[in-house]
Amino acid sequence: MQQVERRISKELAAIEPSDQETFRAFFLYAGQVKDEEGIVIGIFPAALKRVIALAAEKAPFLGRLLDEDGELTPEAIEEFDRLRFVNAAVSSMSRFSVTSDQDIKNTEASTVRTLFTQRGIEMLKEATEYAVITWNANRVVV
Repeated sequence: MQQVERRISKELAAIEPSDQETFRAFFLYAGQVKDEEGIVIGIFPAALKRVIALAAEKAPFLGRLLDEDGELTPEAIEEFDRLRFVNAAVSSMSRFSVTSDQDIKNTEASTVRTLFTQRGIEMLKEATEYAVITWNANRVVV
C-alpha cells in the first residue's frame, strides 16, 4: 500500500480530524449512497476496506483509515463499532447503512460539518458515492 498523507489540507478540513472522525465522515456519506432505483446500497463489513480503498482514489486522505497491509486501522474499527453501538450504523441483510433516525444522523453529522469545509464535504460525498457504486457493481455474487 502506498504511503498515505496523514494530514488533510486546510481547504478540506477546518480542524485536523482524528482517524475516528475521518471514518465517521466516510461512513455517514458511504452509508447513504443509493442505487439507480433510489434504494440505499449499504456495505458488507468485510468490504469496508475495499470501499475505503476505492474512495481513497478520489479523496486520498481516506487512505489513512487503512494500515500498510490494507486492513482497517484499529481507530477505524473502533469508530465502526461505536457507530453500531449508538445505532447510527444499522444492518439490513448483512449490509450496513446509516440509520433513518434523523436525530441520530444529525448528532453524528454535526462533527463532520464542524471539521470539514464545504469543499471537503463535497469531496467526501463524491468519493464515497464513486466507491460504493463501483464496489457494488463489481462485487462477486456467490
